[in-house]
Amino acid sequence: MEALLYTPATDGELFMGKVLAAFIPALLLTWGSFAAYAVVINTASYPLFGHIWFPLASWWPLMFWIAPALAVLGISATVLISIRNQTFMGAYQVSGSLVIVVLGLLVGQIAGVLYLSVGVGMLVGFVMWLVAAGLTMAAVRSFNRYRLLSESGG
Repeated sequence: MEALLYTPATDGELFMGKVLAAFIPALLLTWGSFAAYAVVINTASYPLFGHIWFPLASWWPLMFWIAPALAVLGISATVLISIRNQTFMGAYQVSGSLVIVVLGLLVGQIAGVLYLSVGVGMLVGFVMWLVAAGLTMAAVRSFNRYRLLSESGG
């Protein structure tokens, strides 16, 4: 960690690298899981319906508008939490509670309890992007490589 903190990269570049290192795999895993889910659903239901019916239109904003917003929001919140906590264990415990919100949305949509129309999905995604942008700006302002170095004992 000490060598990374002494690189000529700015704090903003280090922060964006940290965010992208978490964002890209999370989004690829989400989209891959969604594709696998669609294949399983359509394969299992094809004999009954006689055609491919999934994903419904309401799922497209969820996957390509809300999921990236949730990823950025969660990563920025996690960075802010880790900056404010003294130990990594405390940061893990607090940021782990963010998963409950995401799981609630996912289970609600899958179970049909929560139905996001395309318009509502776009609006919810827009609000999430605004919150994510605010959290990201706050996290960028709070990110300080020298404080990280001093707290790590270097």
